[in-house]
Amino acid sequence: MRDPSYLLGFCASLVTLGVLLVVKPLKKRSQAVLQTETFETVIAESSPSAPAVLQEPPESQEDEPNDNDDSSDSKLSFTFNAFGDSGWARTHAANPVYAQGFKKAYKRFDPKQKLLADLNYLNWETSIGNHCKEFWSLPTPNAFAFLTVPEELSDAVSLGFNVIGLANNHSHDCTRTRNGDGVVQSAKHAQTIKLAAKAQNKSILMSGISENLQHEPAAGDMTFAEGGVPVKFLSAYVGGKNSRCDKISCDINLNKYAESMSGHKGLRILALHSWDEASHLKLKSILREWIANDWADVALGTGPHVAESVELVSTPKGTKVIATSLGNFIHPSLKPQKNNIVLRTKWQFDPDDDSLVLQWLKTTEISCAFENCRRIKTRKHDLPADIEAAAL
Repeated sequence: MRDPSYLLGFCASLVTLGVLLVVKPLKKRSQAVLQTETFETVIAESSPSAPAVLQEPPESQEDEPNDNDDSSDSKLSFTFNAFGDSGWARTHAANPVYAQGFKKAYKRFDPKQKLLADLNYLNWETSIGNHCKEFWSLPTPNAFAFLTVPEELSDAVSLGFNVIGLANNHSHDCTRTRNGDGVVQSAKHAQTIKLAAKAQNKSILMSGISENLQHEPAAGDMTFAEGGVPVKFLSAYVGGKNSRCDKISCDINLNKYAESMSGHKGLRILALHSWDEASHLKLKSILREWIANDWADVALGTGPHVAESVELVSTPKGTKVIATSLGNFIHPSLKPQKNNIVLRTKWQFDPDDDSLVLQWLKTTEISCAFENCRRIKTRKHDLPADIEAAAL
């Protein structure tokens, strides 16, 4: 998002995208389906003084599939949903003010909170803090720097977002604070939020930044009404400068976590964020590699600010999920974008043999303009086993 020549080149060739589901058996990866995928210049040069109004047709009245359409026995069934690029910041605002912005925007989007699952992933695309002494750049038409007060992220957690990705190209937006390094400031606030959630007996995982060189996947038993499931989560930035990868988890360090992720029993989530076209191609390659090597069950991408394909991959250990780009979600500095999704899944975990089975997958298409998002429609997708059964 910060390279003007890259952005201008892609703006000239934008196309409107839908969400394409690709079902792929693991052994037939060479039979790829050609797809059209683009990046966009989507950060607003100046945010609106009043909430934006989406000039679009009324929301579809199509009934959504029933979330309780699958029965279960003694095994634990749980839901996991993933949302795209989010935050609550105006560019280069050195002293942001807390106004419950994210919480209010989410409640406008989903008043009955029907899109929130047991586990909810969010890419928090901003630095965290109350003050920034120096941003990575001066304000220009093609340079953006975000700082969100910690209370906004706390509000997201209170809503139910409990798997938070913090590694992206805005992790380093605030380079210097009154007390030192900006990433350290963000990491300290994230730690405070995690401790506050723990004190309230809430399960939460955050990954992607740290106060030192010790990057490790976030892991824990995520508990909810029906029980709990062990989850391991890794957030990393693809395409970052090596000098910034000391406190931000980057792709250059990913392989050393593969063994840890591979040996985990439960749900394994890899979430990557790209910088430009070249790094996004690399991101997609990494996501597919991790699924093929059984290092993750869900592999998520963000960065292009537009939804791309969702893939179901058959493996010897069951069906895995790849979403190369979720697109945008609530962020007051992102331009209107109609092609975004919420990835919605339901899984069954058997603690007796540690098996994990994908029960269904849905994509809810959403349209966002700045902080205002609205739901368009939901599709339930056939799993590979369903397709094979229908062919018999």
